[in-house]
Amino acid sequence: MADSRKKRAYPKLSERYPITVLTPGGEANGETRSLTVEGVFFHCLERLKEGEVCHVKIDLPEKPIEVTGRLAWSNLESFTPEHDIPGMGFCFVKISDEDRDRLGHAIDIYSDKKRIRA
Repeated sequence: MADSRKKRAYPKLSERYPITVLTPGGEANGETRSLTVEGVFFHCLERLKEGEVCHVKIDLPEKPIEVTGRLAWSNLESFTPEHDIPGMGFCFVKISDEDRDRLGHAIDIYSDKKRIRA
């Protein structure tokens, strides 16, 4: 039987890093939970608007990356604490080649460390 779940196109990084989203209404702070070169799921209790395009700063250990992201979805209205993490998913609409490379490198390093521990 085939697995009906969609396979992830890019590896993800599940480490927690501080994240700041600059919106027209101010600054929202949170913590990454899942990060790829295409987007980020992050925990944040601020209510942001779906579809809104914002400047996003992610504090990776070596040097922060800055991207422009569009809020693709939020589960803040429907999450259940026993099954979900409250948060939002941003897809990157603009990221420099340098930041994409640095993010990909961080994901590779973390993935290698997980394989060694297993």
